[in-house]
Amino acid sequence: MPYKYLGRLMGNLAEAGILTATQGKQGGFQLSGAPENIFIREVVMVTEGLSSFQGCVLGFENCSDENPCALHDHWGGIQTKIQNMLTNYSLADLASRPVRKK
Repeated sequence: MPYKYLGRLMGNLAEAGILTATQGKQGGFQLSGAPENIFIREVVMVTEGLSSFQGCVLGFENCSDENPCALHDHWGGIQTKIQNMLTNYSLADLASRPVRKK
């Protein structure tokens, strides 16, 4: 990951209150709160935004229950599951899961 991008990302997380930044020789970033109180939704909202998880999966502006795209019915259920996962999983939940290496 490019250093400049990482710096912007960390700065955005600090500005949002997810991280605390400390300047100086011994400075760096740390979580602003307990990992069990920081949810994935907050991090995604700051870093990527939630727009890709909302609206039509095919990108149609006028997709609705009355005017559905070909994937409308399937996407609604998946979209709800994604929103629930982002809202209910904390950083502590992620940290407690084993990491699979290739």
